[in-house]
Amino acid sequence: MALAAAASRDGVGGFESDWPELLPALVSTVARNGAVAAASNNDENNNPAAAADEGAVALSGAIRGLSLLMDEIDDAAALEATPHVLPAALRVILSPNAALGLRRRALAVGRALLGALAHAAAAGGGAGTLGGASSSLAARAAADEALTAWLPAVAALLSSEDAAVGKGFNNENNSDSNLKELVAFKMEALRFASLALAAFSSRPVIKAQVASVAAGAWRVLVASSAAHAAAEVDDDDGGNSSCNSPSPPNYDSDGGEVSSSALLSQSLELMTQLSCDPRHAKVLFGGESSNSSSSSSSSISLSDVLSAALAAMRLTTSATEEQGCGADACVSADDEGGGGPREAGEMLVSEVVAAGGQVSSRKANRALPALAEAVRRALEASERARLSSNSRAW
Repeated sequence: MALAAAASRDGVGGFESDWPELLPALVSTVARNGAVAAASNNDENNNPAAAADEGAVALSGAIRGLSLLMDEIDDAAALEATPHVLPAALRVILSPNAALGLRRRALAVGRALLGALAHAAAAGGGAGTLGGASSSLAARAAADEALTAWLPAVAALLSSEDAAVGKGFNNENNSDSNLKELVAFKMEALRFASLALAAFSSRPVIKAQVASVAAGAWRVLVASSAAHAAAEVDDDDGGNSSCNSPSPPNYDSDGGEVSSSALLSQSLELMTQLSCDPRHAKVLFGGESSNSSSSSSSSISLSDVLSAALAAMRLTTSATEEQGCGADACVSADDEGGGGPREAGEMLVSEVVAAGGQVSSRKANRALPALAEAVRRALEASERARLSSNSRAW
């Protein structure tokens, strides 16, 4: 892993000439030890003393090394590694004994390799591809095979009931490393699903799994919305004293920033993808069944999705607590960071209305009635809060 960290500083493709045996060694280690279930006491720092099995330690180090190198290797090397790494990485992701950080890194490696397949499939013989149209077809076939196995697993990860995600971060659990890793793991699963939908939306394997992916994304959205509201919107004591002061950041074991707000933003972005693509909207809102045998998203309506977007657009406590902070200034302060729940919610509403919420191009715009229903729900919730003397009424 230390060698991979050093090699990753050489730039794209550079390490392969300076460290020619490194990538094959990492791929071989992952493929060889992929069936090894990481020891339940294997810690996030890959401490050998904390591991019950030497193979699990080697696998953990190799996965971590690959996660560092994925941005540096070229498509040819990535495609060569795909058939060896993807099955092993999936076994790691599905292993309940593996540490959450290791499972997240394996998912990140899978996402990077899927990105390489997407690039090769779209290139169709451009510079840097592996042989023109035949390679493009081979990449699509490899992606189909990978997604057939990976999408049900990712959907199941998103759908899993993790009560901790709904609690969010607060002063009592900000140091909870397991919660941070769990949120980071869910965020990586959303990224994988988003890439799969964006790059391979026309493939039959996507249609077969879109309902279960949407159901999982919806569960994450509902849980993260509750966590975000509790920590950033409804908590009178949880905000900061300045309009411009964000909540203290949380980090996973690799230094990546994690938060309930970021998880909510990502789930909203994925729901935007699902809601605005007519092919997916047919399955989600039009009553057309998918071939998936897993959980269905049939209980999700377009007005439900838009209601969640409106809820995400509520001002945070930190943006409203400062004395003299007017409405316009508060909105500006809340949006200053960019990429937050307000922006993701606004984008979802804007994109869905622009797309018309169409199940097909021959049907009338479904988005406006759905948006009117979502606004009605929001106004009723605000009135109930006002009547109960809730200081955080909408």
